[in-house]
Amino acid sequence: MGLGGIVFGVVVTLRGGAPITVDDGPARYRHLGFGYWAWVLSFACVAVALWPRDRGRATAG
Repeated sequence: MGLGGIVFGVVVTLRGGAPITVDDGPARYRHLGFGYWAWVLSFACVAVALWPRDRGRATAG
């Protein structure tokens, strides 16, 4: 999940932004803001923290 969000953000940024439409009007392309990147990086941090536990290297407790 963490890696997927980062890849999506990079792809959207390289394509010039995400298309936003209001009331079937013309699409305007906007770049993802700081909030999106903070949200996605939080997923990535949790994924990195849980990875050793999944591989049996760390235990809960």
